[in-house]
Amino acid sequence: MPVWLSTVGFPMAPPVPNFDPTSLVGHAVYGLVLGIGYAVLE
Repeated sequence: MPVWLSTVGFPMAPPVPNFDPTSLVGHAVYGLVLGIGYAVLE
């Protein structure tokens, strides 16, 4: 995403590599909930 934002000219693109532990936890929780929901509904 940071590379794409820089390419299109977004002035405040985050640096590369862009690592945010909060985002990592959020994505992990989302995937876990999605996986459990799929298993239950399947």
